[in-house]
Amino acid sequence: MYYIWLNSAWENIYPICKGCEPERSDYFRVFGKRSPLPTEFQLNAYVSENLGAWRDYPLKERPVLLDPCERVNLARHLSVDLGGELFALTERGRETISHFKLNRAGVLKRRARKLKAYFDELIDVELYRPEEDKSPPPVLDFAALEFGGLWYLLCRRIAGALSPTTVQSLALSPERIYATLRTLARSLSFQDWTGGLEARLASAPVQRFAEAPEPPQLLPREYSLLASIHLSNFKGIEQLDLSIPLAQEASAPNRRPARPALLILGENAAGKSSILEATALALCTDEAREQLPVDIASLPLDPELLGAGRVPRCTSATVTVTFQDSSKRELTIAGGGYWPEGTAITPPVFAYGAFRQYQKQVRRYSPGKSIINLFDATALLSNPEKWLLGLKQVEFDSVVRALRDILSIEGEFEVMERDVENQRCLIVTAAAGSQARCRTPLSLASSGYRSVLAMVCDIIQGLMNRRINPYFESLETAQAVVLIDEVEAHLHPRWKIQIMGALRSALPNVTFIATTHDPLCLRGMQDGEVIVMQRVASEDNPDSDWPVMVEQVIRLPNVSQLTIEQLLTSDFFSLTSTDQPDTERELAMLADLLAAREQGQPLSEAQQHAWNRFERDISDALPVGATEVQRLVQEAVVEYLQNRRRTSALKLRELRETSKKRILAVLEGI
Repeated sequence: MYYIWLNSAWENIYPICKGCEPERSDYFRVFGKRSPLPTEFQLNAYVSENLGAWRDYPLKERPVLLDPCERVNLARHLSVDLGGELFALTERGRETISHFKLNRAGVLKRRARKLKAYFDELIDVELYRPEEDKSPPPVLDFAALEFGGLWYLLCRRIAGALSPTTVQSLALSPERIYATLRTLARSLSFQDWTGGLEARLASAPVQRFAEAPEPPQLLPREYSLLASIHLSNFKGIEQLDLSIPLAQEASAPNRRPARPALLILGENAAGKSSILEATALALCTDEAREQLPVDIASLPLDPELLGAGRVPRCTSATVTVTFQDSSKRELTIAGGGYWPEGTAITPPVFAYGAFRQYQKQVRRYSPGKSIINLFDATALLSNPEKWLLGLKQVEFDSVVRALRDILSIEGEFEVMERDVENQRCLIVTAAAGSQARCRTPLSLASSGYRSVLAMVCDIIQGLMNRRINPYFESLETAQAVVLIDEVEAHLHPRWKIQIMGALRSALPNVTFIATTHDPLCLRGMQDGEVIVMQRVASEDNPDSDWPVMVEQVIRLPNVSQLTIEQLLTSDFFSLTSTDQPDTERELAMLADLLAAREQGQPLSEAQQHAWNRFERDISDALPVGATEVQRLVQEAVVEYLQNRRRTSALKLRELRETSKKRILAVLEGI
């Protein structure tokens, strides 16, 4: 995004083969400061000329990656061996080789064949041509040869290896290197030529620079995506496997695929928060784990929570996270300690509990700062306003761009301004029906607005922290896993419907895993990105050792195609919700209402309203209007609604099929 003005400039467009295409096409590291943003005059000149040429190119900055079109001596940065492998002589060379995958296996084989053929022709034939024939041979026409640039670099190594003294740079230019090699060849015996030259060229060249230490393995430039989470005997969960959906297809050819997300619905005590806590413990660093106020001994499963009576607590619990590159991190919790195994390379993790208020001050960095709120509700978040006021202007603008979708939920968001004199931030929105602009201090915004803003700013602050993300380039590319408990907390319905989509739009490269009681939050999720947790009797499941189990509801509908009304009556809503009491009570009362009607008991106005709506839904769906048929179908539907709330996922499909057959039999008997 920083170089957006160069998007269509000819100087910025380069052809590239598929193999060299970098994994991060937006990675542009520089030494020191970046080029200043263009002035209004420069932009107007570029547009008015309409030539696609940026007159102020190259930019006034020091790029790390080598530009094949810049005026630079590539031999200062790169060298090559006879096997075709490129070697870095400088940091710029090393970054370029790594970024464009210049030493991948397929191209190495092709280079090796060509370089060996050129080498053999040079030493066997060309250097011993008649002295009067001084024209460079075709084998030294570097521009016309495949891998001619690498061959030139190898010829420089040949000259350096054969010369007893340092060869002047001018003598090694492409135009004069043939004459230099001929002179050296005539001053050496054939034994000097063949005595170990090929072996020396097959070895790595001596580096002329003090190589900077490699970044720690824990902090790579790009992380593999999360693929699955497995819990065993963790808190109230006996066994659970969760699969993270694959990344969605890119919305445009030049854009990355949207990162997957997971929204977990479930009634209280269904294990939603436990899933987030287990994931945070598995992904975080050892230092962060040690800072958490967690009673480690309470983490292994207590069978009493699953109705087993007085049974000893399990001795251990395990959490396994698997990534799409097949790497794994397994955390065993036993003996009052943590025992991590597997890959040390995991993405940054941020975790938040249901209480996401912030304190007056800015919290200092600590390894556990990004996840402690999930485990300790008294650990308030950092003050976003003070942090925003302290940002550089270019950083502030970047943050506001990322927050635009979130801030726009509250109203027609225009921009956020900093009132430095009064040390506050102002939310600028368009007034309804006029051109006027309203400026609202952040401190006066709704509690839901401030809690969401505090959480997102806490995430962004972490992503921009070089200790967490040393390769940070932009918020559009920064990776992390974010865990949010009760994402709907403090939000009114309009926010609930838009919150997941807004978060994913603000931070498109972040994987969000959130829990909720409210199906309204399903908006913004795609097929396979929503799961429902429930507590059921385990009598139907041979894999459980205890009377009660926590399980995942399977065979859910495609959430992206459901209306709000369908969301509230689908299997996504087969849970006790405190946020939708009217709808939930109506569903729960249907069986009781049917029994009351059969016994002749009078219904209250609210009960009669619920029953009338239920009758209307049934009659609208039936092809006939017989009262007796409606009553029988109503009974079948009510019985299904009543039973599905205490039925395991293994039996749910069977129950659904039984109810369908019962209704079909009623219709066939007309």
